[in-house]
Amino acid sequence: MKNFVILIIVLLCYSLLGHAQYLDGLDPSFGNKGVALIEDGKFKLSSEIFDGLLQPDGKIVAMAVQDIVRLNADGSLDNTFGKGGFFADTLRDDTGALLAIPGVYTFFESIALQPDNKILVVGVPTMYRGILMFRLLPDGQLDKSFGKNGVVSKKPNGIMTNSATNVALQSTGKIIVVAATQTDRYQVLVRYESNGKLDSSFGTNGVFINTLAKNSGESDIKVLPDDRMLSIASYYGVAQYLADGALDTSFNHSGFNNLLPAFSDPIAEALAVAKDGKIWLAGSQYSTNYVVAKVKADGTSDSSFDTDGFKEYDWGTKKGARCKDLLFIEDTSLILGGPAPNPDNDLDNFGIIDLKSDGAEDSSFGASGRLITAPLGADTDGARANKFLLQSDKKIIALGRVAADSKGYAVMVRYNKFGRTGLKIYNNYLNKSILVYPNPGNGKLYIDTDMQNLKSIRVNDLKGSVVKVIENPTSKQIDLSGLSGGVYILHLSMEDSSHYAQQIEIF
Repeated sequence: MKNFVILIIVLLCYSLLGHAQYLDGLDPSFGNKGVALIEDGKFKLSSEIFDGLLQPDGKIVAMAVQDIVRLNADGSLDNTFGKGGFFADTLRDDTGALLAIPGVYTFFESIALQPDNKILVVGVPTMYRGILMFRLLPDGQLDKSFGKNGVVSKKPNGIMTNSATNVALQSTGKIIVVAATQTDRYQVLVRYESNGKLDSSFGTNGVFINTLAKNSGESDIKVLPDDRMLSIASYYGVAQYLADGALDTSFNHSGFNNLLPAFSDPIAEALAVAKDGKIWLAGSQYSTNYVVAKVKADGTSDSSFDTDGFKEYDWGTKKGARCKDLLFIEDTSLILGGPAPNPDNDLDNFGIIDLKSDGAEDSSFGASGRLITAPLGADTDGARANKFLLQSDKKIIALGRVAADSKGYAVMVRYNKFGRTGLKIYNNYLNKSILVYPNPGNGKLYIDTDMQNLKSIRVNDLKGSVVKVIENPTSKQIDLSGLSGGVYILHLSMEDSSHYAQQIEIF
């Protein structure tokens, strides 16, 4: 009991010295304190990252408007890829005309990784004619064995399409490209052989046009284990296709379900399939909130999720909230991510919401279920997150763009496992702060301070017993992984006689 009383007194004393506040959960081992940047000048056009993928070796491939770039797992540029980390080969269409040069209307829209680590890229060819697709070798060079000298850039089966918005692979290695007809914007699926040749056995001479799905835009697609396909179709609809390109009439009796016809402007941009076969769609409404719909495997709305099968997640009255992606962290937990308004100003930041399977926000993620990240302070035009990737260790990578100090950057940030946050310990009297992260963590903590000023580290358990002491530490990382999981009190003593204390949790 005596130790308990002493502990309370110590904590009360320390509480007078300062308070703690949440950080944004960034992983300090990635880039610079969790943030990797590439300046505008290295890109042909805008440096904003719109899509990306993780290779099995942990390297990150990112796609901008007219660039493909690869980073190492630590966030540094991979100089073994292309030229200085960038795809640098010249693209030419079937007539020999140049593609993907500044001032020419050629944009990249989506990328996919083949099992052999070759990279497929699809997008908009010059002046929006047909489909652009090309393939890169694992070293970032153009794969000349694909299409015509590495490129496919003509109208599939003579049909005028309004660009390719997504690409996916079936188990056979055949390539599925999603596009839309130019006039009515009906959803179009096109299938190619692995060498880039149109597959005439799919749909009608390689093409299937879904006339039920009108006004299709940025269409996400997922290939199921049996090679059937699910896609976002129309503003907030979902379509299911058979492996050969026909609509699957076992899905909502028609192969298509327009989920939210009552909404005036919902735009779904991402789709994910749970292990139980249920389908999640995420997008935005009025640019003020995220909208999520849940559909049963048979194509009907899931009324157990909500009466209408969808929920809204409000970021406040300010504009700027746009859900761009969703992915499962575990089978019962998924995150929504995209631009979200900072509550302190009108600027967009990176926003993440973590949901349980019933749509409730998971308070164990980040700060009460949400994370707001402002890379570099994002003080000019804010920051936009467009794509989220999940590593095998459950760390999350967000890709997008940030503007700070009147400069623009492609940005990638990596969050701690499950978005666990760190803490800032602040000393009111001295107007100083020290960062300790991640917290909760696995016992390996980082202390962001001038190490020459850090005199000692002491860790107490909740009974008041000292369980670890480090005198004159030389590393910003302290290893407490030998301690049992639980709550401890971390004490930092500085050379200037200031003291800091914070509760930490080891799992």
